[in-house]
Amino acid sequence: HPDHVAGDLVVHVVELEPSLGAEDHEKTDGTFFRRKGDDLFWREVLSLREAWMGGWTRNLTHLDGHVVRLGRKRGEVVQPGTVQAVQGQGMPVWRHEGEGPAYGNLNVEYVVVLPDQMDKSMEKEFWEMWEKWRKKKGVDLLKDSGRPIPSAHSEL
Repeated sequence: HPDHVAGDLVVHVVELEPSLGAEDHEKTDGTFFRRKGDDLFWREVLSLREAWMGGWTRNLTHLDGHVVRLGRKRGEVVQPGTVQAVQGQGMPVWRHEGEGPAYGNLNVEYVVVLPDQMDKSMEKEFWEMWEKWRKKKGVDLLKDSGRPIPSAHSEL
């Protein structure tokens, strides 16, 4: 208003913790994307069957709405804690004009959830299958652990 003296504009910004929205369009597939520089990080939860047997796919909705497909073919094992780098699916990288768009990576960490319990029939079948495989393939716990084989003259 022309008859008033201009004053200061004070803006107070409050950052909220991420949370799931109440409306369908505000919800995310799982936890949240995390960012470090140009890279994004995502944690994907797999069941024991999915991690061990493969044969699964997931559609991950990216921040801009496009879909990133994750998955393994049948027989492809995913070890707990494995991190898969999906090239070019991270945040946009600032570039000078003419160099074209570039993106960081999307790093997907796989978390494997083990069942709390096994019913008796499942436990029995699993044990029999394991014993059959172990006898056929042979398992040497010391050799197969990946640890160095101790020498006869151990310093400890």
